[in-house]
Amino acid sequence: MDCISCFGLNPAMATMTRYRRRIRRPNADDEKLNVVFNDYMNCLDGDPTTERELPMIDRAAELGCEYYCMDCGWYDDGFWWDRVGEWKESKTRFPDGGMKRICDYAHSKGMKMGLWLEIEAMGTQCELAAQLPDDWFVCRHGKRHVDNGRYLLDFRNSEVRKYCRDVVDRLIRDYGVEYFKIDYNVTMGYGSDYKSDSCAAAMRDHYECLYRWYEEIFRDYPELVIENCGSGGQRMDYGLLKLLSLQSTSDQTDVTCNANIACNVTSAVTPEQGGMWVYPYEDEEEHVIYNMVNGLLLRPYMSGQVWKLGEKSMDLLKEGIALYKEIREEVREGVPVFPLGFGTLESDVLAYGIDTGRNLYLSVWTSGTDEAEILLNSPEEFADVFVLYPREERCNCRLEKDRLIVKMLQKKAARLLKLTRKV
Repeated sequence: MDCISCFGLNPAMATMTRYRRRIRRPNADDEKLNVVFNDYMNCLDGDPTTERELPMIDRAAELGCEYYCMDCGWYDDGFWWDRVGEWKESKTRFPDGGMKRICDYAHSKGMKMGLWLEIEAMGTQCELAAQLPDDWFVCRHGKRHVDNGRYLLDFRNSEVRKYCRDVVDRLIRDYGVEYFKIDYNVTMGYGSDYKSDSCAAAMRDHYECLYRWYEEIFRDYPELVIENCGSGGQRMDYGLLKLLSLQSTSDQTDVTCNANIACNVTSAVTPEQGGMWVYPYEDEEEHVIYNMVNGLLLRPYMSGQVWKLGEKSMDLLKEGIALYKEIREEVREGVPVFPLGFGTLESDVLAYGIDTGRNLYLSVWTSGTDEAEILLNSPEEFADVFVLYPREERCNCRLEKDRLIVKMLQKKAARLLKLTRKV
């Protein structure tokens, strides 16, 4: 058990959150906090087909999701990793009606459509890459820099920016795309020595050109939503997040480990921009609840093996999404709090909250114990505490002197609580 003083972590993170909000591009997505279903994590894993996508879209719509994003794999067959770069739909994955049928079907279900792109890279086996001059790419010592099977495009080159913009325009025009998940599974290293006195200066110039490229896109498509995936949060900075409204926070596939990320990640990103996977892969109630609690005080990013979930599990997800839609305005306006400090993989209890002034929403996770004991800095200020999710409480929580006590029904469990302050 630990406690952070009122002069420590929480005020610092609240100040940082307000600063990040102040420097960010005003946008509708960070005002509404749209709920996205993405077909990747613990789901289709980059292997989309018409046969797989249509029932997934049905499930996403049933859950109440507002965007549907088809992740990687839509542009090629087989092992496509080092062949990316042309961004044209696979003819074998979508034989009947093409990819347009998938996009139209999502729209018919009342959701907006998204696609995955890794626009800043071309695979080393991409046919187009072999036809292009070296000055399209990050180069050092007269050779193209290669990382993870990819060449890296150099956005200092105006022809590169035009090519990438043409890709975006075409996908919006031909498929009605309203959302892009932009990945970055590469590392530039220390930059480029092509046409620059300094590799670092070339890298800085590249990023300035990339930022302007995004600004021009938003000028022409102000309602477009762009997620910064960055290889599951490995590139997560406010050079990009001042422009892009949503950030993938991890490619972690284990729900328990993901809770550690949910507990800590608002130290690096605002709650409303922090996309958190909610990806149940077991048809078991506590497992589903644990997943849902991970996302409720961030931006729930739905996925998982939803095709095998029974009625009760689906109802728990629907309840969670409906609740999120009720409280997301407060998530957007509140500031993060860390009653136990930052969690670690060795922590038996994790706690993370959103303080709105009137209310304190608190996610509590347990793993090695069935009881959480959390010290409160000002216990006298709270009038009541109750379980907000799930509605069927199945745990006991109470305020006792200077602490909050939460008693779970089992060791591995999670709940969302609401503490109301005295008027």
